[in-house]
Amino acid sequence: METNSLQLVVSELQSLFGQTSTTYNVFSILQLPVPNARSGKIAIERCLDAFFDEEILEKDDAWYVETTFWFHHPAVKQSIHYL
Repeated sequence: METNSLQLVVSELQSLFGQTSTTYNVFSILQLPVPNARSGKIAIERCLDAFFDEEILEKDDAWYVETTFWFHHPAVKQSIHYL
């Protein structure tokens, strides 16, 4: 990776109605989740897999849809792009 390249975390939020909301965040340090491990050692690939897993927004993160009067639980998917 070049040191002068711009690194972006792209988060895409996909609703059940087919609408997508995309955000772009520049980063220099990427904070990865650490999955539970029984052996005490965790491969970086497992941390990256956990970061890129699709997440369903629930509870306080759910969207309230005024036209249907119910809470919607969209999915969020992240990716990294280099510019």
